[in-house]
Amino acid sequence: MNGIDVSVHNGKIDWQKVKASGVQFAILRAGYGRLTSQKDTRFEENYAGAKAAGLPVGAYWYSYAKTVDEVKQEAAACIEVLKGKQFEFPIWFDQEEQGQFVTGKANCSAMVRAFCNALEAAGFWVGLYTSRSILGTHIEDDIKTRYALWVAEWGSKLNYSGAVGMWQRSSKGSIPGISGDVDLDTSYVDYPAKIKAAGRNGFAIDGDTVGTEEVIKLGDKGGQVAVLQTALTKLGYLRAKDDKYPGEIDGHFGKITLSGVCGFQFEHGLTVSGKCDAETQKAINAALKEAGADA
Repeated sequence: MNGIDVSVHNGKIDWQKVKASGVQFAILRAGYGRLTSQKDTRFEENYAGAKAAGLPVGAYWYSYAKTVDEVKQEAAACIEVLKGKQFEFPIWFDQEEQGQFVTGKANCSAMVRAFCNALEAAGFWVGLYTSRSILGTHIEDDIKTRYALWVAEWGSKLNYSGAVGMWQRSSKGSIPGISGDVDLDTSYVDYPAKIKAAGRNGFAIDGDTVGTEEVIKLGDKGGQVAVLQTALTKLGYLRAKDDKYPGEIDGHFGKITLSGVCGFQFEHGLTVSGKCDAETQKAINAALKEAGADA
């Protein structure tokens, strides 16, 4: 899919012309920094316009953080700005400030994890945007496979051998409906299908409660496991032992999901079996209803 990414710097956009030109998706700057008041001043307008034109959208948050504590504040601001909206493409952590890179590879990587983990816990499909060169020098290897990647390298070819979700191929694009240059992107992943199937980014999974005639257990895979993982995340039970390797909604009932089920069962007075049986499913759905959340 071919798309664009935009911010307030692109001015007022005629989204109907953009869609008619063949653009297939848009990534919108939601904001920057640590405050909700730093929301991009055209974010709401761009979101409404792109949606009205029938374009799938994602969003990015431009980071100035130099510490993990600062990036957690950025994540909280981003989450607040995104509330109540649906995004067919990931929410991207935009790390490209030189002042960040001088803090070193380990710190830059820790900030990526802190931001992405906070967004995942809030129900979003997340990824990292950065340049191809910085990806090689300042990002630790686990991040490159753990989160979605959107890599910037302007030219006719992306010179990166790893798996990439999106490529920002130019900053000098010309698109009807937009005055001046605009960033051009290519997506290699069907993010809309994956995000909707996983119930992320404001989308609910069809049949949006945990319920099956079968017990959901360790080793199971599929949509029902993803529904269960979504519910456990919203209720605060899908957690790992540290921030580096958090639980994720991947449709695979592994040790992290097992731990989440056991934690829920223990705190709700159920038999701690680690198996999501009918009684546990009923209790999870009741907890979601009480919390005002759908699975």
